[in-house]
Amino acid sequence: GQLGDSTKTERTTPSTVKGLAGVTAITGGNAHSCALKKDGTAACWGRNSHGQLGDGTKVNRTVPSTVKGLSGVVALAAGSNSTCALKKDGTVACWGANSFGQLGNGTHSDTAKPVAVKGLSGAVTIGNGESHHCAVKKDGTALCWGRNNYGQIGDGTKTSRPAPVAVKGLSGAVDIAGGNLHTCAVKKDGTALCWGRNNGYGQLGDGTYENRSTPAAVKGLSGAVAIVAGALHSCAKRTNTTIACWGDSKYQQVGTGEGSDSLVADNVNALKAGPNKCNDGNLCTGGDVCTTGKCGPGWAKDCDDGSDCTTDSCDPQTGCKHVKKSTPCDDD
Repeated sequence: GQLGDSTKTERTTPSTVKGLAGVTAITGGNAHSCALKKDGTAACWGRNSHGQLGDGTKVNRTVPSTVKGLSGVVALAAGSNSTCALKKDGTVACWGANSFGQLGNGTHSDTAKPVAVKGLSGAVTIGNGESHHCAVKKDGTALCWGRNNYGQIGDGTKTSRPAPVAVKGLSGAVDIAGGNLHTCAVKKDGTALCWGRNNGYGQLGDGTYENRSTPAAVKGLSGAVAIVAGALHSCAKRTNTTIACWGDSKYQQVGTGEGSDSLVADNVNALKAGPNKCNDGNLCTGGDVCTTGKCGPGWAKDCDDGSDCTTDSCDPQTGCKHVKKSTPCDDD
C-alpha cells in the first residue's frame, strides 16, 4: 500500500494518494511513504512491520495514517524501515525499526510512535541512510546515529550508535544525506565530504575504493549547495545550477553517458537545475535545454531573442540557437 491509493496494485503511471491535502514535502523508505503537511503534522502509509508509519500500530496502511503525537514538523527523512522528523524547535523525533539504534533514543527497541532523539537540539536539517540518520546543527557540526558497519556514522569507528555522536572533523556543514551505507555533507564553502562504504563503487567520490570512517573530500567538486545520496551513488547541486554525481553507474545513474563507475565528481551531461519551464510543462535546464530531450511547443517564449533578424530555436543538447536570416534586415 505504499502508493497510498487504497489498493495494493502496482502502478506504472502516477496514482493520486487518497485523502491527502496541504502537503509541503514527501519522503520514502523501503516500502513506506510519508508526507509533511503545512500544519506541521505528518502522515504515512505502506508497510508498517516495524511501526515505521508512526500511527501507534504495526498494521500496513493503503491510505495515509496520521503520525501520532507529532506537531511542529519542518522536515521528514525516511530510512529503510524507520522515519525521522525535524521539528521547528530544533529537536528530532524518530519511529520504526531500531535494531541498530537508528531511532537515536539510546535503545534498540522498535517503536510505533515518535520518540525524541537523545540529547539533540539546534538541528537545522536531517538526512537518512538505510539504517542510520544524521542531523546538521546550526553551528555547522553534524551528528549521526544508527548502523555503522562501514563507518557511515563518521565517528572514526565501525560501532553502531543508539544515540547521536559527532561526525569527526566536520564543520561548516549546511546539508547532509545518507545513502545505503554511506553519508555525504556539503559545507558552506561549497565543498563536500563523504564517509562510509566505498568499496566497489566509489560513492564517496574521493578517487578511491577505500571505505572511510571519517569524512573524505569529494574530488573535483566546488560550488556545491545541496547533496543527495542513492544506494551506491551521490549527487550535488552547484551554485551555477549544474549537477555533479559520482559512484555506481551500472544503470547510468551518474549521468555521464557512460556505464562505468565514477570515483570523483563528474558533470551530468547537458543538465542544469534551472527554474525555467518549457510551455509543455517539462522542466527546462539552464540555457533552455529540456531534460526530456525535446523542446516544448512554446520554445519561442523561452528562446526568442527579440530580433526579427534571427530564426530562434531550442536544441535539446545545446540550448537556444539564434541563426541569422538570409534576408538582410536592420535591428535598429
